[in-house]
Amino acid sequence: MKNNYIGIGAYCQTAAQIRRCTGSQDSGLFDWLVSPDQAFNFIQKEDAGFLESGNWEIVNNPENVGIRVLDKYSGLLFQHEFPLLDSGGIDPDKVESHLPIAKKKFLYLKAKTLQSIRSGDNCVLVRAEDGLITRDDTIRRVEEIREVFKPINHRVKVILASATFEAEFQHPEFLAIKMQPAQEWYGDYASWDRLFSLSEQLINP
Repeated sequence: MKNNYIGIGAYCQTAAQIRRCTGSQDSGLFDWLVSPDQAFNFIQKEDAGFLESGNWEIVNNPENVGIRVLDKYSGLLFQHEFPLLDSGGIDPDKVESHLPIAKKKFLYLKAKTLQSIRSGDNCVLVRAEDGLITRDDTIRRVEEIREVFKPINHRVKVILASATFEAEFQHPEFLAIKMQPAQEWYGDYASWDRLFSLSEQLINP
């Protein structure tokens, strides 16, 4: 593929599909965590407040109790990082001791992701996000993404993917692609194949 695709959330589906469709096994900051709303702006924030002692809480998702650690500083949610209880939820007694390990790992991934974005003329940011419905929703989210990432690389392009879009549309700087709903966490393969095909046709370095 001619473009360099970097996932920016909002959940693991994006990373899984970039790997499947591009063949790359590289990992970035947002690949295996949840970045709701504007939590992707952590890429531009100072590191000092990240994953600090006491500044976290265990939260639920709609189907499971206590499976994510919320870092209150960044707004990022960690589902695959912290030690678990036998029940499958996060072990609250082991979060504090694991914070320094997690912080070192994710700050490394942050630096790596920043470098990857800076160094590419053909950088395309991809974000799958439920809850985006109208054209105004899409424009707002694209502008929020561009405000964060354009200072890093002014050539960066954006793809938003959502099963909840009313309609999809194209713009020289971004694509809004409507996905087919899927029961599986990794999404609908045909929709993702189409997304990357359109991107390769319509987005140019």
